[in-house]
Amino acid sequence: MAGIQKKYYENGQTETEIGLENGIPNGVSRKYSESGQIQSDENFKNGGREGIQKYYDNSGNLEYELSYKNGKEDGLQKEYFGGTLTVETFYKDGFATKL
Repeated sequence: MAGIQKKYYENGQTETEIGLENGIPNGVSRKYSESGQIQSDENFKNGGREGIQKYYDNSGNLEYELSYKNGKEDGLQKEYFGGTLTVETFYKDGFATKL
């Protein structure tokens, strides 16, 4: 079974959207607040996180931008405060390393 699975809040707003293939997360997954504000934008490949993952604060400002490869943190991770970049950390195979 492949497609998009959606879950809704009682008020009718979309809570989650997740791409599935054979019942396993594959593709884009999004989570929203009850008011419709995006909270996260994630990517999956065969059930594991893959590529850029974005997480937002309650005001809709980007809070974290994480990079994954084969389900592990891999690449430049960014942390924001009020929409301003505050921290950058580089990961390789799930472990923080020096830039």
